[in-house]
Amino acid sequence: MLAVLGLTLAGLGLGAASAIVPLINAELAAAGTAAAVDLPAAIFMALALAVGQTAGKLVIFAAARRGRTQHRSGRVDSTPPPGDRVWWRRQRDRGLGLLDSRWRAGGVVLLSAGVGLPPLALVSAACGVAKTRPSDFALCCLVGRAARFLALVVPVAILQA
Repeated sequence: MLAVLGLTLAGLGLGAASAIVPLINAELAAAGTAAAVDLPAAIFMALALAVGQTAGKLVIFAAARRGRTQHRSGRVDSTPPPGDRVWWRRQRDRGLGLLDSRWRAGGVVLLSAGVGLPPLALVSAACGVAKTRPSDFALCCLVGRAARFLALVVPVAILQA
């Protein structure tokens, strides 16, 4: 029981760290843990990683949201940088337009969290800039990440049993 608690706490920390630092690979940690422990412990580790990753992505989300409000309030210089092209602005506006609707934003976050495309770090920042509800973002991110990690650890743990 104490070992499962340790794995859970390690999963929370590793998940949060891997959400912010891209060089830390949570999937590799999940698969390695699943190969070394029994199925219930692997499931706890996967769920802890998902919660940690969601917490880390919420940090990115909140930072982007704070940057958006500072930019809109005039505290940040709003002049476009030199070389900013109209094409880039249109692409940015089109991408953020996908996140304006509650259901489309949830779908994009769920797809990104579960499959990895588009990258969840970029989606987290874009959702922070767009008008995405934090609760919708967190729920879709958690469900997608949990599904991703469980799909990875359950077969490995079963094969190792």
